[in-house]
Order: sequence, then C-alpha cells, then structure tokens
Amino acid sequence: MLDQAEALRAMVDRLAGEAKAHPPTGEAAARTSSPRRRARTVAVASGKGGVGKTTLVVSLAAELVRRGRRVLVLDADFGTANVDVACGLTPEATLADVLAGTHRLPEIALRTPAGFHLLPGASGLTGAGDLPAEHLGDLFKGMDRLEAANDLILIDVGAGVGPVVQAFCAAAARLLVVTTPDPTAVTDAYALLKTLALSDDAQHARVVVNGVRDATEAGEVHDRLESACRHFLGFSPSLAGYVPDDPAVAAAVRARTPLLQEAAATPAGWQMARLAATLDSRGASQRPVEAAPDRGRGFLRRLLRIG
Repeated sequence: MLDQAEALRAMVDRLAGEAKAHPPTGEAAARTSSPRRRARTVAVASGKGGVGKTTLVVSLAAELVRRGRRVLVLDADFGTANVDVACGLTPEATLADVLAGTHRLPEIALRTPAGFHLLPGASGLTGAGDLPAEHLGDLFKGMDRLEAANDLILIDVGAGVGPVVQAFCAAAARLLVVTTPDPTAVTDAYALLKTLALSDDAQHARVVVNGVRDATEAGEVHDRLESACRHFLGFSPSLAGYVPDDPAVAAAVRARTPLLQEAAATPAGWQMARLAATLDSRGASQRPVEAAPDRGRGFLRRLLRIG
C-alpha cells in the first residue's frame, strides 16, 4: 500500500499533468494573471511541541474576529493536528481528505464558535511532514480563493524544523516563533531560526515568549535568543510579545474555548490581546486589508517559490 507521502506525490503529478494539458484560456486566463486582494498570512511556529502554540493561535484568531477581521486558521500540522480539538469541533473532513482527493480545500473549512474559519489539519499522516515543499502546491489548490475571502490567515505550523515547516514559515508574510523559558524550548527555537536563516527566510521572524512570570523574564529569554541569532546568524529577531503563566490559560484549554472568550480580563488575556493588535496593524475598521506590502506575492506562490 502506498503511504501518504507516495499518495501526495501521485496527486501532484496527476494534477500537474492536467494543468499542462488544459491551460486556462480567455476569461479564465485573464483572471489567473490579474492581481488579487490577498489576506495577510502569519505563521506561528516553534522548535518543539508543548509551548502553547495552538492555544496562542486560537486566542489570536478569536481576538482578531472581535476586532472586525475575517480570519482563517490553517492547521498545517500533518502529524498531530489539534486546532479542531482546541475549538471544541469534530470535523467531518480534514486535510487528509484533500490529500485523498475526496474534497477540495475550501470544502473542508469550518466556522468555529469564536467566529473564525478553520481548515482542520490531518493527524497521523506518516511521511507527509517530510515532503519537499514543492509537493504542497496541489494540496493547497484553492488557497487563492481563501486568501481573497479573508483579511488574515493564521497558520499553526507543526513543531520542528522539517521541510514542510520551513516552507510554511518562509511563505508567510509574518512569522511568530513561540518559546517558553525552558532551556530546551529556547534551544529548539534557535534551531528553527538557524534553519530558516540558512536560506535567508528568517528576517521576518519575531519571538513570542510564553509561560513567563512577567515582562522582565520575557525580556531575559528574548535577549538570550536574540543574542545568539545576532552573533551566529547575523540577524536580530525582535520581541513580538509575551504571555504570562496564568491559570486561566489551562482552564481555557480544558474548556476547549479561546482564552479571550473564556477569560479576557486576565493577565494572559491582556497580553494576547496586545499581540493581536500588533498583527492587526490597520485597526478594527471593516475596511478590507490590502496585500502585505513586505511580502506581496500570494501565499501559494511564495510556498512554491515561484513568480
């Protein structure tokens, strides 16, 4: 039996052959070449699991919706996807079904109780996390429609430094690297930044320190990470924000509810709201968000490194 990686390669080859045999013409070709309004994409990654990355993504998405934004969360973990669990949802279809060819990407989108939409990830896929980035293209066919329909897309990237992780981190307009004060988490965050720096894909990275006592400890953790990056990698990731160690976070996780719905008026809730505000640089108006000027190509094109 073919494993999931083999299935994905076969699907890519088939769809690439169809596209070559039937290129768009007339109005379809004009639509393909015309510029489109695109959502701003923010990847949230970590060198290791267990640092609160998914909880952060869900809470940021909920706050951005409260601020009047149309938000899509992409669970880009091919092995241990769990954003749906954090939202209290049981999806009928996931990226595994897109991979199998039974669904298209927009068809699996779910509306969460917090008001944002979710593309559920696929748990337990063997081999898919180690695929070359170019094999992601047809899996995410239809992403352009989702970019046009949303203001921001938050990508919950799988932990580690594999090629799929690198592809999503490099393709996003902004990158948040989450760590905790734990030395192993800081070391693994540095490993991710080092891997991205080798291909010049770390310049848009910023750091979020989770589970700290206060702003002073967050600054100390960031300083250690920033100093190592500056001395050995030649760039200095800034501190995007921090989330204090707060019992309300664990309570929200158990309730499968975004923190900013469950306990907004808490130290952790306040800091997550501040971080969301930095991502929503155009404020809370209903005015559409333009394409990110710093990395203006569409997400899928950046993911494939074309154009």
